[in-house]
Amino acid sequence: MRRIFPDAKILVPLRNPVSHAASLLRQHRNFSAMHKDEPFVRRYMADLGHYEFGELHRPIGFPGLERLIAGRDPTSIDYWLAYWVAAFEHVLMHRGEVTLVCYETDCADGRKAVADLCAQLDVAEEAMLETAAGLFKAPSAQQTDEAAIEPALRRRAEALHRALTTAAS
Repeated sequence: MRRIFPDAKILVPLRNPVSHAASLLRQHRNFSAMHKDEPFVRRYMADLGHYEFGELHRPIGFPGLERLIAGRDPTSIDYWLAYWVAAFEHVLMHRGEVTLVCYETDCADGRKAVADLCAQLDVAEEAMLETAAGLFKAPSAQQTDEAAIEPALRRRAEALHRALTTAAS
């Protein structure tokens, strides 16, 4: 993106890795069911080039992704946590080119989050502060089988999250 839009400010939402992986898995399951039950949805998403989830899933080729997801099933939390690790290791490599937005912190105080984002992006906040702040909601509790997560993968994801959170501060 930097080559195409050299002056762009790129925001990357950063969320707790297990919660994020659980959300990705939920979306994958939702789209898998829709693609199976509603051929129009599958065709429509293919026409739009949306291959993130479901029967059309084609992972983005982040460096090291193939090794991380090898042998993992896209219907498992470990697959999506491995995908998260590959994506955010890539983000960490390009840390100086992006602005990290901490999901949990911003959801806790939407007003402050919007004010901070506006300041970082050189955008006047007054006209949209209240409306935009109202869009921030506390994260919903993810129902995840914690025992199903590979411990070494979880430790790697959590260490990466700490490094990114520190970099975002």
